[in-house]
Amino acid sequence: MNSKTTRPIVFSIIFTLICGCTSFKTLNQKRFTVDLSSLDWVQFSRTINGKGDVAPVTVRLQLAGSGYLEYKSGRSTKVTTDFWQDTSASNWHDIHTDYIVLSKEETLKYYQRLVDAGVYDRIKQTKNETEGANLAILARIEFEKKLILTGDPVFIKIFDELLAKF
Repeated sequence: MNSKTTRPIVFSIIFTLICGCTSFKTLNQKRFTVDLSSLDWVQFSRTINGKGDVAPVTVRLQLAGSGYLEYKSGRSTKVTTDFWQDTSASNWHDIHTDYIVLSKEETLKYYQRLVDAGVYDRIKQTKNETEGANLAILARIEFEKKLILTGDPVFIKIFDELLAKF
């Protein structure tokens, strides 16, 4: 083989590698236009550690596809789970709940912002990305499920906006 015949082969290999890497990156992203369903939901959970022997305070927001936004906060295990736990625990009754109903348009806006921000991106989280994480997001939008632990300011801003409604 001379250099005239190997040049096209080398260029085609380089082109294939570049295109392959680009499409691999694209495959790692899962973004779509949300078509709202009452079966969709997103749950945010943030825990603020207590000092000493004081139990941490947890804030949980759950947004259903119907627009029902539920707020729970406190030191009780009932904040994080609705199943019965140790009812004799000293902080069993330390729970505050409230709810509001958002419009269909507003609910759709929050779901779309989450998808656009990359809540469903398939990129694996590294240990460094989850070390500073102080927000857990569990989502099910259009049959796509995902759990992420994040400190991403975009997700925290969405959480804070929903929290400000209370």
